[in-house]
Amino acid sequence: MKKRIISLAIAVMFGCSIYTSAITTYAEEACGETDTVSKGTLLYETEVITQKDYDEGFQNYALSAATVDLAVSMHTFSNNNLANVVGVVRDYDTEAFIPNATISVDGEVAVITGEDGRFQIKNLPSGTYDWEINAAGYFAANYSNYDVDSADGTTIFTFYINDDFSVSQDREEIMHDIGGQTVLPSIIDRGNFATSSVARAMSSVPDVSNSIAVYYNNQTKTVDRETYIYTVLSSELYGKSYYTGKGLTSTQVSELYEAQAVAANTFLEYALSVYSNHSGKDYKVCSSSCCQVYDPTKVTEEAIDATANIFYTSGGKSKTDIVMYKPSSTTYDYIGGAFFSSCSGNGTKDHSTQPALKAVSCTDIATGAGGHRYGLCQMGAALRAKNGDSASNILLYYYTDCRIISCTLK
Repeated sequence: MKKRIISLAIAVMFGCSIYTSAITTYAEEACGETDTVSKGTLLYETEVITQKDYDEGFQNYALSAATVDLAVSMHTFSNNNLANVVGVVRDYDTEAFIPNATISVDGEVAVITGEDGRFQIKNLPSGTYDWEINAAGYFAANYSNYDVDSADGTTIFTFYINDDFSVSQDREEIMHDIGGQTVLPSIIDRGNFATSSVARAMSSVPDVSNSIAVYYNNQTKTVDRETYIYTVLSSELYGKSYYTGKGLTSTQVSELYEAQAVAANTFLEYALSVYSNHSGKDYKVCSSSCCQVYDPTKVTEEAIDATANIFYTSGGKSKTDIVMYKPSSTTYDYIGGAFFSSCSGNGTKDHSTQPALKAVSCTDIATGAGGHRYGLCQMGAALRAKNGDSASNILLYYYTDCRIISCTLK
């Protein structure tokens, strides 16, 4: 399950919730005042990605001294599909940005980071590369089989180096370890995908936390929710070129990506608010398929675009979209929002204690890795997008009797 993202326009209307496209007319589930909100912007800037970077399409990401045009400087690289690559080098322990670090691509020195730890490689031909990072006082770090693709816009790398040991990471191994599914198995065993207790049903739409503690690289790191979701999307979906190769248009790929963004956000909220496989820890989600895959080494511009469509400002408040089960006209339940790669055309499975996860027929756009078959089938969702379904229709097909709810970030 490789992955990435792009923007999309959610178009759905149920109850009093209304969504339309990039400049969105929006009404809360509670039938409150209608606001016009602009989507497609970052709500939360980070040290790695700022609104200026985003607005400029990452074309002026690094200082000129830390920017290289490989199509010019390395004549052996010649390809019509040229990608933009930007990124930073950081200390594994302190997260400090490392200046004067050397970035090598397939054994050839490509660029040196600037004083802010940033670098930019323009016109790198689409492909899969091995990356080596070196800096004075640090062990060399190796990142193998990391791909870039012009179809996915800008690829943003965060390379970590350590002064105690050599960091080594293989993207192919990460993708293999995903195993075609993301779910908390014990939740399935316990029939716990929805908060079925009447006492736990909510009489109003809940607020959701913006601060996410995730266990990654043997450390607990705290990131904002928006950053967490676009990182998960970059880790959980194939790149855009994979889906266009299956016959999807750019718009259809966008619908698929946004559906996955909402599903990932829903899964996260269940882990934070209802049940986590990591009880008693200082984090509720990890970076493996035990929860949902989180690999901050590589993020794509399309992942950021898609996430920006489910994070927005309305009525002066920061909002985000999750899926909730609506057992009555006035109450809401959390759902697990489970998803998996492929049902191999066999459809999803029924989970009798989970009204939101009733079995549905499903045909994949491709066969391959299976999975638990509860929730959203990624390959099936791709085919539904190809057949014209919007993101909201994809979600509501797999999560029956549910609503896409706008929650205030706190």
